[in-house]
Amino acid sequence: MSLLDMGNLEYYRKNNDKSLKMYDQGLLMFRKLNLSNHILAVTLLDNTGKTYIDEKDNCDKALYYYQQALNILETYYPSYLARIAVILNHMGHVFFRQRKLDKALDFYHRSINLLKEYYSSDHVETISFLRNYDNILENDEFIKHHEQVLISRKENGTTRGNTCIGSSSNGISHIHLRQNQFDEAFAFAQQSITFTEKSNPTHYIMIA
Repeated sequence: MSLLDMGNLEYYRKNNDKSLKMYDQGLLMFRKLNLSNHILAVTLLDNTGKTYIDEKDNCDKALYYYQQALNILETYYPSYLARIAVILNHMGHVFFRQRKLDKALDFYHRSINLLKEYYSSDHVETISFLRNYDNILENDEFIKHHEQVLISRKENGTTRGNTCIGSSSNGISHIHLRQNQFDEAFAFAQQSITFTEKSNPTHYIMIA
């Protein structure tokens, strides 16, 4: 079992300090072997950042490690667009936690553009990343964006797509409700129930 695997195991066990120690030992080993730019070093840096933000709520530390991972990817693996997009998305999440919304939006935007280039505008991974906008965009802009996501998800037509459509419709319904647009809120609430029932009829929390 590698140091990365051991670190991941400790992470899932919620032994965060042990997890960070394993990741750090892995990074040290790569440095000693003069392999600091190895793709596995990127994974170690990414996982370290994730541990700091998710388990320790340390935004500065998380950004420090994410930035190192991003630097390696952009310098040595520029064709790894999907991987770069993931790191940008993680950094956007940290900036959102810091309430630096302009920066968060910028990083999410960069991430989504890379995914569109690597996959397509309506690929499930692209759509998944688009949902991060939901916490930033508000009112008319928020609704317009959500409706674009819905169109893509309807075209997807899979069970997973139905689940996502139900979730997005529910989000739009709540926005309309906050704007006292009751007819629109009701219409999207009905749509949410319809698609949720198609994908998971036992999802009582979303349906009830």
